[in-house]
Amino acid sequence: MILRRLSSALKRQDWATVLIEFALVIAGVLIALQVNNWNQYRQDRKLEVTYLNSLYAEVTAVIPPLRELLEEMEADLEALSQTIELIDTGNTDSELSPLQCHASFESHIYDVGKQDLPTVSEVFASGRIALFRDARLRAALITFQQSYAVRESRRQNILGGQIISREYPEVIKLNPGVLLAANARNDYPPTCDFGRMLGNASLRNDLIDNGARLSANANFLIRDELTQLEHIQSTLRDILEVEQEADNS
Repeated sequence: MILRRLSSALKRQDWATVLIEFALVIAGVLIALQVNNWNQYRQDRKLEVTYLNSLYAEVTAVIPPLRELLEEMEADLEALSQTIELIDTGNTDSELSPLQCHASFESHIYDVGKQDLPTVSEVFASGRIALFRDARLRAALITFQQSYAVRESRRQNILGGQIISREYPEVIKLNPGVLLAANARNDYPPTCDFGRMLGNASLRNDLIDNGARLSANANFLIRDELTQLEHIQSTLRDILEVEQEADNS
């Protein structure tokens, strides 16, 4: 209809009508674009809020067990340090506590603690990181995602400690009850012959090497990941509080 009137006005050289019809066409296009942009904005904001809530739930769920893992590692490191100190004293009257013995036994175990955040994976896979309007959150998520490669490289360097119970079976004896125990660490702990530990330079060196790897895992992998997750959680909490206030106003 408009194009027919515009064509007719051009044939009649009715420039006033041409300008009016042309302006109506331009206005219609601009309005349509604006409506489309507004609809897209609403969809983006709805998806952003969905991502924010999902991400906050995921981060909040993984932080407590990661903190617990770090605390266990720190306790094992302290016990392992005490064990090495006792070995160095050469006191034959000394004995290892159950915790010190168990720390020696599992000193080769470096729990990776790598946390899976499906929302982060989806956001980066779909290229929707720009949906997050908060620059702090975008930066934190990018840093967290990029750190995966760094932590994996460090993890490969950390692996390789000696399995003490296998290398020194005369020193650490395992309890077969661990095969069926739900809580093997507490119910069926290993036993250590401290007398055989004394003067064993190879064992001492392997315990120190394992301890160094365990310390690196705790400080450069677990603690680093936990710090990043806590920062993301804090940022998300701030954003969601603002969103809640906006909805209530």
